[in-house]
Amino acid sequence: MNTQSREASQAAIFFDRLTSDFPTPRFPVQRYGTISDVVRINLEALLPNIDRVDNLTSSQLESWLTHYEHYLSAVTEDMLILTDQKRNQLEIKNKWLLRVKELGPDFVTRLPSNVQKNIWEFLPYSARSRAYRPFREEQMKVFMKMKGKDLREFARKFVAEVINRPVSRVATDTRAYTAGSAGEFFCAVDHIRPRIPAKKQDIVISLFTTIDQLIAVNGTTDCRNLCAKMAWNATQTLRYKVLCIERENTRKQEHRDIKNELFYLDMMLKRVIESSTRRIRL
Repeated sequence: MNTQSREASQAAIFFDRLTSDFPTPRFPVQRYGTISDVVRINLEALLPNIDRVDNLTSSQLESWLTHYEHYLSAVTEDMLILTDQKRNQLEIKNKWLLRVKELGPDFVTRLPSNVQKNIWEFLPYSARSRAYRPFREEQMKVFMKMKGKDLREFARKFVAEVINRPVSRVATDTRAYTAGSAGEFFCAVDHIRPRIPAKKQDIVISLFTTIDQLIAVNGTTDCRNLCAKMAWNATQTLRYKVLCIERENTRKQEHRDIKNELFYLDMMLKRVIESSTRRIRL
């Protein structure tokens, strides 16, 4: 239900009648407390206090109660309609998530590069990040092979580039985001921003947990989109780091293999020379 439909709903019409025709409060009577407390107290405030309303006749009070019943029924109907819409959205989302799950990176990587690009650009950032979850266990094993000093240095750069830098850009780009969205985004990131633990395993877990927390952020559309984009950038950063580590390990292994092979050839050459020398002496 969009804003315009809510404004034109029967509930809005009955509310206008209540507040214009009867001495109901023009502002919320309570701004704090649980949501249930706020809703209940404000709904009760729209009812007449029979013992204290002396300037209205019985027929006027009866009319007030009738209008309130109409308003309450209209609000209930609007909320039921909204509930059905949310349920339909949930069904669509579940079907979409199922399709995203079937569209794993191992399948996508077998497609032509231009097709891969179109697929990833079509998917939202959160779906792109979720698609790489099946590879997480193997990626974590690669990170665990790093030296503790190197892993901590990478984690500090990860926080600086993937978390802190986007926050700075949002803070300076005041025209692109509303104050509410920006404030909500800053608050969400403050709770998510990882602190560098002492143990290697904890560092690795915190890096990947950060991605899940960014995807799970609720709030305004701007806030969710910003966090989802950060999650995708974080996913790509970890993925590229794993590729770099694997390539470096492969390079080192090849270097060791070449060194061992040269050593073996050198030993064979020495044996051939020694054998030839003995033959010449004989």
